[in-house]
Amino acid sequence: MTRITPTTTLIVSEPIDFRRLEAHYRLIRYELPVDLHWKAKKDSNAYGQMHNSLRDQLDCPYKAFKYDRLDGGIPKWVVYALYPRDATPATIKVEFLSIAPLSSKEVPFDHLDLHLLLKLLQIAYVRGDQVRRFIGQDLCYVHAKKEGNSHICLQIDLKEDIRMQPGDIEREFKVIGQARLFRPVSYPTSTVFPYTYFGRKITHGKVYFLHLKKSEVETCKQTKEPLYAIRTRPGKRTTLVYHDQRHIEESVGKLLYDFIQDFIAFLARYRIMCRSKERNFTEFVPPKGQAELPLTLLNPIAVFDNRLNKARSLQDYLDIFTQFLPELHFTPVEDLLQVGTQSIFVIQDYNKEDFEQGGILEGQVDPYASLYRKYPQLPKQSINVNLNKQTDTSQEAYLDYPLPRPNDKNFKLKLDVALAQLYLKDVICYERSGQQRLPLLPTQFAFIRKDSYFSRQSAYETLLYFENDTLHFLDLRDHIQQDRRDELLARMGIDWEAMYEDLLRKYRKKDDQDERKDLSSYDIIVGPGLFIELEDLNERVLYDYSEIIKRQAAVDMLVPIEEFKLLSHYDVIRKSSYLSASQLSLLDLLRGQVLPKNDNEAESLKFYLQLEEYDAFLGNLQQSYQTISFNMLSQNEHMEQIRSIFDIQPDKNGQYNRRQFKGYYQKRGWFSSDKAKDVHMYGGIWYDDYHCYMVGSLQSMNQQQPRAHLIRRFNVYQGADHFDIRPLLLATSVQFVRLNQYTVYPYAFHLIDLYVENILRFR
Repeated sequence: MTRITPTTTLIVSEPIDFRRLEAHYRLIRYELPVDLHWKAKKDSNAYGQMHNSLRDQLDCPYKAFKYDRLDGGIPKWVVYALYPRDATPATIKVEFLSIAPLSSKEVPFDHLDLHLLLKLLQIAYVRGDQVRRFIGQDLCYVHAKKEGNSHICLQIDLKEDIRMQPGDIEREFKVIGQARLFRPVSYPTSTVFPYTYFGRKITHGKVYFLHLKKSEVETCKQTKEPLYAIRTRPGKRTTLVYHDQRHIEESVGKLLYDFIQDFIAFLARYRIMCRSKERNFTEFVPPKGQAELPLTLLNPIAVFDNRLNKARSLQDYLDIFTQFLPELHFTPVEDLLQVGTQSIFVIQDYNKEDFEQGGILEGQVDPYASLYRKYPQLPKQSINVNLNKQTDTSQEAYLDYPLPRPNDKNFKLKLDVALAQLYLKDVICYERSGQQRLPLLPTQFAFIRKDSYFSRQSAYETLLYFENDTLHFLDLRDHIQQDRRDELLARMGIDWEAMYEDLLRKYRKKDDQDERKDLSSYDIIVGPGLFIELEDLNERVLYDYSEIIKRQAAVDMLVPIEEFKLLSHYDVIRKSSYLSASQLSLLDLLRGQVLPKNDNEAESLKFYLQLEEYDAFLGNLQQSYQTISFNMLSQNEHMEQIRSIFDIQPDKNGQYNRRQFKGYYQKRGWFSSDKAKDVHMYGGIWYDDYHCYMVGSLQSMNQQQPRAHLIRRFNVYQGADHFDIRPLLLATSVQFVRLNQYTVYPYAFHLIDLYVENILRFR
C-alpha cells in the first residue's frame, strides 16, 4: 500500500521578482551595538531588554539576527525592519547599551537571504487581523487553550533544512511548533524591564496577546489589568497534544495546518511560490508472531522486597504476579549476594520524584538509589506497587495502599513492561545468546549512540556490536576503546574519521579556520561497506483537517427526514450474505405467505422488516420535525427507539454506541468517519524511496493523540547502492520496548540506553 501525504516542511522557490514586495514594503537594516554580545553573555535579561527597547520604537515587523554577513567579514548582530513603503524609518536607540542612534541603511530585497525574508514575512502575516495570532519579541504565536489562570500558546518557527545552500532554486523550511506557557506575573518594580510583558486581548471570543510597550505596561499597572510573561512551571513540561479529535482547534496539528495553508497564500501575494512537501510512503508490513520475548527464559524470577511499607506480605504480591502471568515463576530473595546469575525483580512503593524537593517523601533516603549503588553489577528492574497518587495526601496515607486487583489492566500493563525491561537487562549484563534471546535483531550492523540524556556534565558515547552470538559494548569515552572502534569499523570497510568529518561538514561544525566543534549527539549504524546516520528531520505528516472538520460538521447538518429513510436502500446497506430485495420478493417472503426455510432467509427478512419499521418511525417524527440532524436523531429517546428496532446490543463494557446505526448511512456514502485512514496517517510503519520512515501506532486512532509521528531518515553516507532498509524497519516492529506498540528506533539503540543506564553510570 502506498500513500502520498503532505508534511510540515515547506518547499519555497527562490523569488526572482521582488516588484510586489517593493511596492508594499521597504527593508531597513539596523546594526546593534557591539557591546550587546558581551552584555548578553553576562546578563540573561539583556536579550529581553533589547527586544523591549525595539518594541517601544518599532511599529512594524522586525527580525533580530546575530550572524549577519551582508557587509562581509565578521558577523554582526543586526535588526531587519519591514516598513510600509510610504513610512519613514525610525531612528532607533538601545539606551541601556548606548545613547547613540543605531547605524541604519535601506537594503534591496534581493540582497537578503531567503530564510530572513521568510521570517520577516511570517511576522507580517501574523500581525494581520486574524485573531489568536500574535507577535512577542520577534517570534510568532497562536493561542491554543486556557489552563487555569494561564494560557498555552504555540510558538511557530521556520527552520531552514541544514542541507540547503544559498544557490538552491528550491529551499526547504521546517515548520516547527513548540508549546509556550503564558503566566500572570507581578508588575515590574524597575523602569528597566528584565523580560517581555504581554497583555491579554479578547476579540470575538478569541484570546490572543500583545507584546506591550513600556507605556502600555505602566497603563496596565494603573488599571490593574493582568500582565503575562512566558514562563515554565518547575518540574512540569508545557505541552499540547498533536491531535485531539474532540478539540481540533487546540491541536498542534490543526494549528500548523492552518498556518501552512494561510502562509502559502500570503506568500503568493508577493510572487513567492511555496508548497507543502509531499512524501510518497509505502507501508512496511512486518511478519506476524516474530517480535515477542520468551520471558519464560527468566524462570525462576528472583523478587526482592524494597518497599517502605511491608505490612502486607511479599507472598501476596507473588500470588498477584502469578495470577497475571501463570507461565512465570516468582521466588522471594533476601540476600542479593547469593543470587548468582539471576536477575532481580524489585518491588517498591514509591517513585524517584517522591524524594525530590517538593515530593511527599522529601528528606527520606531513596531505597531504590541505595540498592542500585550497592549492587551495580546485578541486572535489576523495579515495579511500583503503590497505586496512590502523592497529591493532597500525607505520607502515611500515601503509603497505605491496596493490593492490585486481579483484573487491573493498567497494573498488568505495568508488570509486562517491567518484566520486558528486566529480560533485556538480563541479556545485556550476562551476555546471553543474542540469537536465542532477541528476536529480529539486525546482528549484521554495529550501532553507535552519543547522548547526554543520562549525564548533564558529559555525553555517553557507546557502541554496540555482535560477535560470536553475543552483545558487546564499547565505552567510547575511553581512548583505548576508541581504537577498538576504529579497528572494528575498518574490518567493515569504514573509515571512522573520514565519516565523522562528513558529519561535521553537514552540521557546519567547522569554521573558516578549519577549527571543529564536536557533535553533542548522534545515532550511527554501520554495516559492511555501510555508514548510516539516523536523522531526525524535524518533520511530521499533516492530517487532512479540512475534511476532518467537514465530516464532524456533517452529523449536525439539518436534513429533510425523508432523506433519512432506509428501506429503499436495502440492497446497498444489507450484509453481502443477505438475500436481495428482488430475491425476497420472488420467494414471496415479503408478503408473509411463505416462511423462511433457513437462517439466511430469516435474517434477510428480519433486516428488511426492521427497515420498514424504522421508516415508519421516521414518518411519525415528520409530524414534529421536517428536518433533523444525525446527532439529533441518534440521541436520547430517539436512539432508544432505534436500538429497539435494530436490536442493538451493548458492548462488553455494558455501553451502547451508535456505530452499527451510523454504519447503515456510511454504506450510503454519508457520514464518513473523521478517524478514517484516508484523512490521517496514524498507524503502521511507512517508508519512502529516500530512506525516510515513520512509525505509527498498532491501534486505531484514539480521540487524543499526544504526539504525531516524526519522520526520520536513514541518511546513507557510504554504501547507498547496496543499502536495504528492511532489516532496520523490521527492528522497529518489536513490541516489547514500548509494550504493544512499535519502537521508533531500531531497538538496538534501546539496548545501548539500558547498558548506559545500568552499567556505565555506575563505573
